[in-house]
Amino acid sequence: SYQANGRHEQVSVKIPAGIRDGQKLRLRGKGEAGANGGPNGDLYVQIHVRNHPLFRRVEDDLYFKQQIRFSEAVLGTEIEIPTIDQKQLKLRIPPGTQTNAKLRLKGYGLPHMKKDGRGDAFAEISIAVPKKLTKKQKTFMKSLAESGL
Repeated sequence: SYQANGRHEQVSVKIPAGIRDGQKLRLRGKGEAGANGGPNGDLYVQIHVRNHPLFRRVEDDLYFKQQIRFSEAVLGTEIEIPTIDQKQLKLRIPPGTQTNAKLRLKGYGLPHMKKDGRGDAFAEISIAVPKKLTKKQKTFMKSLAESGL
């Protein structure tokens, strides 16, 4: 709702998919009355996009952090990951994946605002290092270290 010509007016605004923070939408004829009885001017609505708790936006691409275990990084695995559309996808983690690797999910980003298609999603991989090990795990890790791994 906004105030125009001394009265409160309420309008509905369709927000296009893929709009970016700071962009403006123009509502023709919804502004103040024109000078000397001329037609109403336009109303501009500036968009502010809130941050998402899981995804970080860069243009139409989405980035999210995904932590995997050391054994999964070494041997490879398949994990389920979320999408912005609230779906779960299977993502193959290749053997030997390094921390800070970015795995791309083509077409799972945000819709392009003025053209067909979507951006991509990227899983930013980090490897979880346990803070505590059982006695058996510690013995096993020592044997891995002695073998040169």
